[in-house]
Order: sequence, then structure tokens, then C-alpha cells
Amino acid sequence: MTFVFVHHMAVATVQLWTYWMENYGLASHILKNFDARIAESHARARAYYEEQRPHFEVAAKRFHLHQHFVDTALNFSIADRTYYDLSEKRLRAMASLLKATGRDDFLIEKSKCVMSSFFERNQLPMVAILRNWTDHRNFTADMRSGAAVRDVTTWPIFIKFCHLTQGSARSVRAVPSAKWLAENIDELEGWVGEKWTMKANDWTRPWHASSNALTDVAPPGVFLQAPARPSQNLRTGKSYFIETKVEVLWGKAYLAILYPEGLDQVEPLVTRPNGTWHAEVFDGYPAVLAGLSVPMASDAWYQWIFTEGHMDCAWRLAERTATLMGADQVRLDIFLARNHPGECSLNENSISSGHPYGAHGEHLANIWYEPHKNKWYKPYDNHLRIYEQTAANLPKAAAERAAKLAEMTRTRGDKHRGSQSPQEINTRVKAHHDTVSVKQNIPKSVVGEGDKVTVTTTVTHNIPTSGAQKKKEG
Repeated sequence: MTFVFVHHMAVATVQLWTYWMENYGLASHILKNFDARIAESHARARAYYEEQRPHFEVAAKRFHLHQHFVDTALNFSIADRTYYDLSEKRLRAMASLLKATGRDDFLIEKSKCVMSSFFERNQLPMVAILRNWTDHRNFTADMRSGAAVRDVTTWPIFIKFCHLTQGSARSVRAVPSAKWLAENIDELEGWVGEKWTMKANDWTRPWHASSNALTDVAPPGVFLQAPARPSQNLRTGKSYFIETKVEVLWGKAYLAILYPEGLDQVEPLVTRPNGTWHAEVFDGYPAVLAGLSVPMASDAWYQWIFTEGHMDCAWRLAERTATLMGADQVRLDIFLARNHPGECSLNENSISSGHPYGAHGEHLANIWYEPHKNKWYKPYDNHLRIYEQTAANLPKAAAERAAKLAEMTRTRGDKHRGSQSPQEINTRVKAHHDTVSVKQNIPKSVVGEGDKVTVTTTVTHNIPTSGAQKKKEG
């Protein structure tokens, strides 16, 4: 009894922490009254929301929303102040519909196999899936015999389980070579056996009960996936699989989190005020909780993500995917590769993102909720589950928009590939009182349209040089 009580208390404490500290930003709301830097972060987020809100009203009024997302937002209310509130109500409605009608549209996220099939069917760029299995014995036999990797030419490859979507499940393993597989097959079989019967448990989130009800019915399975293209830090020689996670509402991207050095390192938050890229870095988890950001260093080794045009590719691919899903809100996780700015590729999606967004969180919730309150969207019901549809099943305007976004990505990528010679990027640093701005004017030949694009980073008040600012590039 004591253990059960302690366990429940620990779970409740973690859920309260993630809701109030990560989601609501309680510490940040308190500290902004005492720290001008944090207050300035909130002011920037508010200004960005005020600028973007009219654009998202236009986006919502033209957006074709799948009937399932209409039905799972009927319980939204003005009392839902945060992203977690809306996500919890969405998942609760999905669990209710599963129980009442058997609707399993949630598999678009809760099964990586269903998700990847949707990407493939809609010809969305993604990292290649080599083969998948739905039978445990067949998979282990093919791994032990080597048949599973017989045709693999590029290593490492990755084992991913379809029914385990939370990172905490540790359900992804890299296989560096066929030799490694043969030498480690006994240990690997034990891991596969454990994961095959494992049920996902989203216990750190307030929606855990609803989420678990959905993942409990996701059929087990596994697939092998090729590696994404790595990108090298030329100064250190280290290479990384670089990923950005883009939040899309009403078919329009609002912000992104960038992972230039893996999921546990520096995480720039990217917005696009006035059509320019703005990147701010939270120097560690305490800074995320406080909402205290510093500008991305102008010589950060991953500056090429902006100057080569990779975020343009990610923005359009995320918007295209959300349009094909007919989703009011979805996060798209996208791989980027240096020197291939037009070839970003999908990794996964999330319709229940728990990532903290600092001072932007409350505004994301407003962008999501307001069109539902005012019924701005255009509902459609093609009697298909979300994961079954393609552009051919969408309203004409939605299919045309998805096609246009695909064409824009191809055109931009071609222009970037045609301008791989070194380009002059003009950098101007301007200081006024306690504000420092760094502006980089990038020539038309780099961005492919318009006269120039300005990448701007701004910081208010003097901030000591942080570890995040020391990330340099050669």
C-alpha cells in the first residue's frame, strides 16, 4: 500500500510539474516581474502573436478541416488557456469516439507504421523505410539469419517500433553494421521481445489516461529505416542528424524548435516575424522554465540552416503535410541536411506535443482555439479516416494548396542547388542603449526570391556569454 501511494504521489507530482512549469510557464510568469530580460522575452512573444494573428485568421478561414478534427474540438472552451488544455481535450474526445464508434484516426500519430504509410501514400519526402514486420517471430528470425539486412548498403540503420511513439519508451535502436548485428543478436532479441509486448505509457502528461487508451489498441510492429543525411560541424568534425519540429496551426507554420546537435543539446526556438527568421536559444532546462532566451550567435556553426534556406523547406513541407491531414494543429518533425536545402524530409508527427515553448505557449493556444470559437474553418467529411486520405480525397482548394506548396519547395530547392558557390552575407551589428541586434542581409541568389532576406537576432540587456553562444562553426 505504501509503495502504491508513493507511486501515485510521484506520478501526480510530475504531471503537475509538466503542466504548471513546462506548459503554463509558472516560473516565467513570476520572474518576469523581477527580471527585465524575461519580461522582454514575453514582450517579443506577444508582439509576434499580435503580428501573426491576422495572418492565421486568414489561414483558418481558407482551411479545410477534416470532420474528425471538428468532432474532437467540440469540447474546447474559453477556459482552455494552454496547449496542454486543448491537447488533453482532443485526446479525451478521441478516446470517447474510439469507445463509441471505433474511430481510430489517432493512429496517424500513435502508430509509426500507419503514419509512415500516410506519408508514402501522399508522396511526402521522408527517410526511406527498408522493410516492416507485424510478426515477432518472423522479425527475430530475419534478424538472426541476416535476411533483414541483406540488401542494406548504407549504415547505420534504425529499428523502430510502430506502437511506441514516446521517446521515454526508448524504442529506437541504431544498428551500425551487419557484423555488429550478428555479434549482438542475443542482446538485441531480448530488447525486441521486451518492446514488442510493451504498452506505451504517457504518464508524465495530464492526458495520460486518454493517450494510453489510444495506444493500447495500436497493433505492435516494427520496421527498419535508413539513416537521414548527417550534417557536419566543420570546426569540430562531428556530424549530427539535424531535426526541426515545426508547429503548424490551420495549415500555417507558427514556430519551430531546432535540434542542431541531437535532442539533448542546444535547442534554438525559431519564429518568422515580418518574414524574417528569428532564432533564440534557451541555455539549458532552467532557462526554458524561466523563459530566458539569448540570441543565436551570429557565427553559430549551424547558421547555414538559415542562409542555405533549410527552414523555408521545413516550413513548406510542414504546411503541406498538415493540409493533407486536414489538421487544425499538428507538429511535424523534419530532418535537414547541409548542402541539400530543398531536400528536407519527414521523420514523424505529433498531435499531442508536450514540448515547452517558453513565452510563446499561451499564444499558440489562442491561435488554435480562436478559429474553433468563431467557426472560421471549412469542414469536410470524405468518410475516410485521416490516415486513409490522399490529395485526391480532399476538397479541391486544399489539394491545390498542397500541390502548390510542393512545387514551391521544388523550385526553391533547385534555385539553391544552382547557387552553391560561396555567397557574400553582409552582417551588421547595431547597439542602442541596452539592445543589440545582429542583422544578416542575404543576397537574392541565396534565397531565391525577393531582393534579400534578413536573419535577425536580438537580445535586450547585457547577458554574460553562455554555453549556447559558444557553439561555433568552421
